[in-house]
Amino acid sequence: MLDRIRSGKEGRDAVISELYYDQSLINRIHGVLHKYGGKKEDFQDVFNTSLMQFIKSTVRNKELKFTSDIHSYICGIAKYVWLGELKKRGKYLTDNIDDQYDLADDFTPESLLINHSKKEIIANLLKRLGRNCKEVLMYWANGYKMSEIAELMNYKSEGMVRKKKHNCFKELLLMLEQNPDLKMILK
Repeated sequence: MLDRIRSGKEGRDAVISELYYDQSLINRIHGVLHKYGGKKEDFQDVFNTSLMQFIKSTVRNKELKFTSDIHSYICGIAKYVWLGELKKRGKYLTDNIDDQYDLADDFTPESLLINHSKKEIIANLLKRLGRNCKEVLMYWANGYKMSEIAELMNYKSEGMVRKKKHNCFKELLLMLEQNPDLKMILK
């Protein structure tokens, strides 16, 4: 991906297009914003700025390489873009903030492979649950409030979302109980 960005306008445009529609990246950046008090209307500005900062830093710094996945790097950019905006607005002190999306230097190929395998297992389990269950659980896991999930997914009430989340989570746990090997891998 880095080589394509550095290859010229065509390569950069293709990568930007891929990232712009990457639902996993979109969900993670929504999670970052939500965690730090951002609203839906703040997302597009933070997302666009983060992508452009990522592209600029890749083009400017020919030595730039990643020890973690690119999504984590872009989420780190999004976090600091948002915190910078909050600081400008005088709404947030950035001292004492945990660094959930900071890049770790101690990633090894083995740990990345294990993490990738776990993500694939979880993705397959969620896929078996169905689209609605997957979305409800993903929003819930990213810290969205039940009222927000109800609004995003067009449920009539928070209670309906709570019940859906409970049933989906119960079904997910049942799948894990029926597959003890998967349960052990995910521990």
